[in-house]
Amino acid sequence: MRVAVLGGGHGAVATAGDLALRGHDVRLALRNRERFAEIFATRRIRLRGRIDGEAKVAGVTDDHAAAVEGADVVVVPLPAYAQEAMAERVAGALRPGQIVYLTTGTFGSYVFREALLRAGGTDVPVAENATLPYGARMSGPAEVTIGLLAAHLPAGVYPAVRTEEALGPVRELYPVTEPVEDALSAGLLNFDGALHAPLVFMNAGPIEWSDTFDIHVDGNPPSVVTVSVALDRERIALREALGYTSHHWPLEDLYSRVGETFYGVISRDRIERQSVWREKIDFHHRYVTEDVACGLALWASLGRRLGLPTPLADVFLTLASTVNGEDYAATGRTLEKPRARRPGRPRAAGEAARRMTEFGVQLHGTFPMRRYVELARTVESYPFHELTVHDVVWWRPVWPILTLIAEHTERVLVGPDVTHPYLRHPVDTAACIAALDELSGGRAILGLGAGSMLDRIEVQVERPLVAVRETAELVERFLSRDRTPYEGERFRAHADAQFYWEPLRPHVPTFVGAYAPRMVAEAPGWVDELRPPACGRRGSSATSSDGRARRRATSASGSAATCGSRSATTAARRARSAAGSSPSSWRCPASCPTSSSTRSIRPRPLPSARRCGRETSTARQGSSPTPPSTPSSLPARSPTSSPASSGCSRRRRRP
Repeated sequence: MRVAVLGGGHGAVATAGDLALRGHDVRLALRNRERFAEIFATRRIRLRGRIDGEAKVAGVTDDHAAAVEGADVVVVPLPAYAQEAMAERVAGALRPGQIVYLTTGTFGSYVFREALLRAGGTDVPVAENATLPYGARMSGPAEVTIGLLAAHLPAGVYPAVRTEEALGPVRELYPVTEPVEDALSAGLLNFDGALHAPLVFMNAGPIEWSDTFDIHVDGNPPSVVTVSVALDRERIALREALGYTSHHWPLEDLYSRVGETFYGVISRDRIERQSVWREKIDFHHRYVTEDVACGLALWASLGRRLGLPTPLADVFLTLASTVNGEDYAATGRTLEKPRARRPGRPRAAGEAARRMTEFGVQLHGTFPMRRYVELARTVESYPFHELTVHDVVWWRPVWPILTLIAEHTERVLVGPDVTHPYLRHPVDTAACIAALDELSGGRAILGLGAGSMLDRIEVQVERPLVAVRETAELVERFLSRDRTPYEGERFRAHADAQFYWEPLRPHVPTFVGAYAPRMVAEAPGWVDELRPPACGRRGSSATSSDGRARRRATSASGSAATCGSRSATTAARRARSAAGSSPSSWRCPASCPTSSSTRSIRPRPLPSARRCGRETSTARQGSSPTPPSTPSSLPARSPTSSPASSGCSRRRRRP
């Protein structure tokens, strides 16, 4: 069978080696070429422990989408928190008839398939296991040691009606696969949250003070076992409340040393003999960032929905959130937000469009640097959706300010609004936004535009449409690790122009701030969103044949600016031509479906952008070229009554 294995470490190498050793045609995609240089060079994997032998895979690449092409089954041995990003990365490569198989899921099959659909990918069934087929760790540059081999692999499929279609090919790879009711049933069979959370947090001292620690050999005295078993009973209670009747695989059977487990009967001496888990552990290990943030967060949210108490899950969720400074109950995988939807991305095809207004705040570099911490915290204390900073060379630089904001906020989206390609190469912009995305935990957004006030240093703003479009395309290329050579009119990149590190996401939501007619017309084809400074005529934009539109089919219907007010367009034009005049005001006509408030239009050279409908309405500060006086603090006003500046538009969505 032709198999693609998409991963980043121990599990992917073990999977590829085992399947290749058993005669399957395996293509392995790994994220870190430097770490696995020997495997990339030789295509050979040495297996030790429960499986012994040397396997040669058909191919090794760091292009996950390329590995998917032609595969019958796409095996994804990745942590739960990486599933959505991988789905987005391979969405364009999957074809009808292929099966996606998550070797452990935590309800990841739902997350993965919904991410595929949102990215415009093929509707394929996604299967997930309750546990990993292997307990494995890398023991050399091209060697993996397998301590445990699954004897039972309960698996569910999303959607459940496609269970047999998906699990038929999976059984050819793993004959011990056992179907269960659905994907959520399989996700709730994963007891790793109950196993690992007590092992980590009840051994916090030894873990922090030791260079290496084996949680399964050194970390499970009777007190830890008692807590783990009690926590696992909360999981079983959830399954029973949901009506699942398949075997619950209680953790108690693992610790009894005589009960049947996913890996057969595991005695204490067998664990000590076969252990491969002595390693350096910290509180950002996947035992926490996956098993607590995805596993226990899901259990706790289900408990709230079902009215079942989950006191121990809540305790360990709180402990992990406190230690790591992140509220996993809000940011983790929950029933309310199982997908952890990427901000600003379009909904799946066919999903009903629900309109809501979101508000944001834009700052300039006019404040002392230390003030941005206070301002960021104040903004986040209100229900604002985003906090952006305008990139103007004559004010304080934008990226240090955004770093401060990202470090001292937990919820709002952060990014430049807008930056430009005339003083900074797109590779630098891509690196900065990827680093900000990593620092903020996936909350970065990127605003691009043509820049302003560059004439003072005699920088020529030439062909802004080309420069901004190519910047957007190159940023996406660098983030997605696309190795295709780029030949633009202004910028170029060779195939080996790649970061030496892995960005958190292959795509950061990107918008263009534009008022020029051609930019307004073409930008929706190659960015997620358009933020013009005022409403334009209905149907004023068109789908661009450039950029992302070459890679993704775009709809010819819709427009970038859909408020049909001719008077609004006239008002905007007059405001832009009236340099230095006070802002004009106008009201969206009753015919505008999102008309609700009076909005002001500010003149150039710093056009404000405004969104209405489901989009963000940005309350801008200091959009005049003359820096405003520094207030002592943000005004204590209701966010819904904050002054909005300049025009409204509903962005044209990419399908």
